[in-house]
Amino acid sequence: MKAASGVQENHKRIVAIDPGKSNGFAFFEGEELHLSGVFMNIPEAIERMFYLIDYYSPDELVIESFRLYPWKAKQQFWSDFETPEIIGVLKHWAWNRELPVIMQPASNKQPFPDERLRKMNVYVTNGHARDAIRHGLYRVRFGK
Repeated sequence: MKAASGVQENHKRIVAIDPGKSNGFAFFEGEELHLSGVFMNIPEAIERMFYLIDYYSPDELVIESFRLYPWKAKQQFWSDFETPEIIGVLKHWAWNRELPVIMQPASNKQPFPDERLRKMNVYVTNGHARDAIRHGLYRVRFGK
């Protein structure tokens, strides 16, 4: 799926993903949040997530990137690195659909603390879904 030509930046349909052991997602049209939630990192749930993304037909897929920071390296000993695996699956799936993927660092969430999300009426209790919302808002507000 390619972005429709002439789509105004402030009305883009964006799906934002916070990948990990569970995958937070948020669907936006412009700054309007349409849907958010979490899918577990199991094949059946990932297939349902892909179905929903296809159904929503976004212009872009925004994904939080994974970095192994030196100060967190010890925590990753013996890790099976699910997060980079799911990012690879998401990128390959999007590539097959010609859907642009925008990778964003975790730091892009900082402009949207919980209090700001509450004021914007987009606060949700699940942390992964909330992080996906933050990434979507960052892309809508500050992305090119």
